[in-house]
Amino acid sequence: MKHPAVAVAAAVLLAGCGIFPREEKVLAPPLLTPPEVVYDTVEARRSTIEDKVTVIASLVPSDLQALFFRWRSGRLRAVHADLGDEVKAGALVAELDTGSLENRIARLKLALRKAELAAERSVALGRDRYERELAAIDVQIARLDLADAETEIESSRLYAPSAGVVVYICPEGEGDTVDAFRTIVQIADPRRLQLVYKGEKASLFRVGMDVSVQMGSRTIPGEVTQAPGTTPPDAPEDLRLAVVVRLRELPAGARRGDTASVSMVLARRENVVVIPRDLVHLYLGRSFVQVMKDGVKSERTVEIGLQTTTEVEVVSGLSAGELVVSR
Repeated sequence: MKHPAVAVAAAVLLAGCGIFPREEKVLAPPLLTPPEVVYDTVEARRSTIEDKVTVIASLVPSDLQALFFRWRSGRLRAVHADLGDEVKAGALVAELDTGSLENRIARLKLALRKAELAAERSVALGRDRYERELAAIDVQIARLDLADAETEIESSRLYAPSAGVVVYICPEGEGDTVDAFRTIVQIADPRRLQLVYKGEKASLFRVGMDVSVQMGSRTIPGEVTQAPGTTPPDAPEDLRLAVVVRLRELPAGARRGDTASVSMVLARRENVVVIPRDLVHLYLGRSFVQVMKDGVKSERTVEIGLQTTTEVEVVSGLSAGELVVSR
């Protein structure tokens, strides 16, 4: 026979099991499929790659006449021209102060005429041979004196050797002293022009190299006729470090001061593997690209050849048709 207290406790415990909620079953988290990684690629291709330099040059006269006082210095009396003036051949463009030389020449002309009249008079009066010869000698002396004075005054004047445009005038003004062989005026023939470039890329040019000149919508062939290191000794100082390009033809309407784009090919490779330059990575002196093959990306060491600002030649490590990862 069960004890009454034990029976009561058992009944309470059995009743309590229905009081607590039933524990729910924990579900497993759903399986997520990672998104597929898609790479942008560029196909390596066979092409021609050129390394070239392009500069901006200006048209300047190729026939430039420098005028200077050859044998004497002195005070500058006047320059009879302004920049940009068109002058005719033989026009007086500058002169030195000669003081009273003009008056001296006038007196010498009178002295010559006086000697000539005396010689004529000696003949007309039937003077003896000695007097006639002395009169003739006086005429010769007067002519030599006049010629010396006229030569002196001509050496103090500068005349335009040919028609042209004044492109330079010395900074000295009226009354300033100028030395012999100091360039006073430069005159240029506006019909004969050449391209000149002065800049940091001048050392890349070589005499005899062909260039391509872009003037407006026209492309004109040209040739480098002067470069730094090959400048003639008598070239103007402002051209010593310049590149001079002679055009095969000059476009109609081209004028002094016009600019043009000058391009010269420094190196050229044909039928080589070429890819964009920014696809090549550098690390510790090693050049490599990322190549996509059969959906797998991998690194590939490459050897680089000719390079431009946008492309590179791949000498080895990559074949035409392979896909290079760009992003």
